[in-house]
Amino acid sequence: PPPPPLPYTTLFRSGPVILSKLYWSISISKMMYGLEVLSLDCSEIQKLEHVHTNIAKQIQGLPKQTANAGCLATLGWLSIEGLLDMNRMLFIWRILCLSIDNIYRRIAIVRIAYALYSMHETKLGPCTEIVKSFAKYGILNMLKNAIDTGIVMRMGSAKRLIKSSVMSHEEERFRCT
Repeated sequence: PPPPPLPYTTLFRSGPVILSKLYWSISISKMMYGLEVLSLDCSEIQKLEHVHTNIAKQIQGLPKQTANAGCLATLGWLSIEGLLDMNRMLFIWRILCLSIDNIYRRIAIVRIAYALYSMHETKLGPCTEIVKSFAKYGILNMLKNAIDTGIVMRMGSAKRLIKSSVMSHEEERFRCT
């Protein structure tokens, strides 16, 4: 009788849905862990995006020449940049939802206010990137209102708004390419 197949060969015979679920639950969570608090430059994001799109192509059995946006769209995946932006916005919103006397919340408000209203182009670590993310998806007023008034939208509502903003931006990007 023939030898049993190696585990990885059996895995790659699985459908794209199963492989996609495994990739997002194991690899993406490990790869993206803690990146929302780092200031990554374009080349670092491009490296992550390159790996991400190559895995999408492998999962679907597509040639390497396939358009990156196309291989992500067919699986319903976000780009790494979109996922990173979403994680950044959700991260800061979780901090803003902490109690009013929480030290982490107070520090975050001061740093974000400085990033929002400072005339200088200074790097404030993740706060500058977070403000840019909110602006990129057209929901900067949501952040400004929370900082200015101290009234923060509930996490569930904010999460839906952030995710829908990122998804609509990604869908528009897929249509343009």
